[in-house]
Amino acid sequence: NRVWGYLHNQRGISSKTIDQLHKDKVLAQDKLGNALFLWLDPQDRRQVKGVSKQGTKINHQKYGRRGTLKMIEKNSTKGYGFSFDSPGMNGKTPENIRFFESPIDAISFFDLSKVKVKGGMKNTRFVSMDGLKKEVFDSYITQTAAQLQKEGRILKSVGLGVDNDEAGKRFVKDIQSKFPKVKYCKPSEKLGKDWNDTLKAFRKMQEGKAQSKETTRTLPGQEFEKRSAYLRRDQGLER
Repeated sequence: NRVWGYLHNQRGISSKTIDQLHKDKVLAQDKLGNALFLWLDPQDRRQVKGVSKQGTKINHQKYGRRGTLKMIEKNSTKGYGFSFDSPGMNGKTPENIRFFESPIDAISFFDLSKVKVKGGMKNTRFVSMDGLKKEVFDSYITQTAAQLQKEGRILKSVGLGVDNDEAGKRFVKDIQSKFPKVKYCKPSEKLGKDWNDTLKAFRKMQEGKAQSKETTRTLPGQEFEKRSAYLRRDQGLER
């Protein structure tokens, strides 16, 4: 419940997406209430290759500007990271990959894709590199391509959803110098530097629209009450 509350209330991730990740056994909670993002082997989903841990308690004194615990568990396997596939793949390997700097950014990007596509982006593998790690990028490209080859299909597209900052841009430039067809799925500069900032900004806009609609709906009633009060006073009917 604590992880659910943190991801939904603090990070703006939809309850449906959180529940789906938990059902797919890539999201868990430890006894201290920290979120555990499991690194499942893309070729054997029964194997856990590592864990990214995200705290759910805010403590700036202990964790600095970030305010929460953030770490990779000891003995996590190099070249792997948190990943999940689009729902409804039914055992097939996705033909598209999108890479991110953190599990929450990967989840946020998928959650935002639901605005354009019902159920979220299809036929895609979402991968967190826990930073800007070429070894994770290379590993998942190689493994996914090999999986697809066995199924008689090919990798169709690769995208980098890394932060819109200097480090992120350098990483994209370096990758694109070797693989020109790789896309930069850049977060909006107006909404924030990463995809979770973008998602949270989007949620605020949604709340604003909802409040605006609510105000519009209540105005006629308010206006009616004002007029009724005026008539009561005018006709001596005010209690």
